[in-house]
Amino acid sequence: MLVGAHKAMGPPKGLRFSKQPACSRRADALWLGWFWQPSACTLAPCRKPAGIPVRDVRPTILPAFSLRMADSPRVANYWRWLGGALLLALVLLAVLRSTAGTGLDSFTVDEPWYIVAGTTCARGGGYHLNPEHPPLVKLWVGAWMPDSFRLRAPKPLQEKAQEREWVEQTLFFHNDVHATQQRARLSLWAFHGVLLLVLGGLVWRAFGLAWALGELGFLAIEPTVGAHLPVVMTDLPLALTLTIAAIAAGMLAATWRWPWAVACGLSMGLALAAKHSALVGLGGLGLGLLLAAHAGWKAGGREVLRRHALLAGVALLAVALLWGSYGLRFHAGTDGSDAFNRPMAEKIDELRLPHWRAGIAFADRHHLLPRAYLWGLADTVRTGVGGAASACTSSGERCSKAIRRGSRGRRSWRPRCRSRCWSCCWRRCLC
Repeated sequence: MLVGAHKAMGPPKGLRFSKQPACSRRADALWLGWFWQPSACTLAPCRKPAGIPVRDVRPTILPAFSLRMADSPRVANYWRWLGGALLLALVLLAVLRSTAGTGLDSFTVDEPWYIVAGTTCARGGGYHLNPEHPPLVKLWVGAWMPDSFRLRAPKPLQEKAQEREWVEQTLFFHNDVHATQQRARLSLWAFHGVLLLVLGGLVWRAFGLAWALGELGFLAIEPTVGAHLPVVMTDLPLALTLTIAAIAAGMLAATWRWPWAVACGLSMGLALAAKHSALVGLGGLGLGLLLAAHAGWKAGGREVLRRHALLAGVALLAVALLWGSYGLRFHAGTDGSDAFNRPMAEKIDELRLPHWRAGIAFADRHHLLPRAYLWGLADTVRTGVGGAASACTSSGERCSKAIRRGSRGRRSWRPRCRSRCWSCCWRRCLC
């Protein structure tokens, strides 16, 4: 009836027909319910579709009047609010699933350490406890601890074993363990929920709403993510902040605008303040951004300089955020002391790789980064990169021995040598 009435009425004066095929116009009309509201739509001048007689075109005029979402601010705002509500619902679904699946979980081995150290940092006691990890998660959970949470008087501690015993006695002997755990779980659900919502918004901005809903839906049902949501650890915050930094870096490389430079710098700073392992991922992102900046040489040297200025701003903002997480102080204590469980000089001397030892010593001597961060970085390099380097050396020695022994004996030496060579190459890449 609508088509017949419109055919009798005829098209408005000056109206020409769209270039898009009739099937596309019909799809648009079906999407919007076959309603034509002339006051809410804008008709752009267009041509008559080729191959359609004039007498057959009039019944297909109505789909051509269909309203697109981008042409109406009201419809665009509706979809924006609906998309945000769907993302928030998926984040809440992830939290509820984690609540049901981890209700009987107890503390992990390192959670008491993080909680006591974070509460000490949040209350101005310094960053000398658990300097092996940056303070982002610890500060968050420490800020959520109630005033009833009691801290013992500080005392000199030697080695990690004594420090671990001290923080565990503080939590289990002087505080309500169950109330502390519930408060810590609530804080981490809120923290990870905010990161998931920011991640979904960035994916929506970069790839579209469908990709954002798909990603958050997958993370909501992923068991490893659900198990880590209430845990006071640094693994999931590192993964989320690095993913956010990667998307922000991609948008910066695509647009080279200051808003995305600010977003990239903030996300990289959060990743730095989450865990020392973020340096590996951020190094790759930085290299990719440098290559993308040099790719603009066809636009002239001024464009390349502008892009490098943006990258410099990203680096400065990330480092400034890292300094801010340490209270803009170089020393761990408020009184200028560094009461670590090992002196900084001994921690640097333990490093086996000379370039790492020289670099960390240089940064500590010139106060380029907070000392607590450099102490933790030295510990990470000693246990991680240094251990991989020693394992690489020993694997190479075993491989050469297998070759010499296999060349003299009758047993096949190639499978053993091949596996050891692959192990050596993999660990070498980690170094």
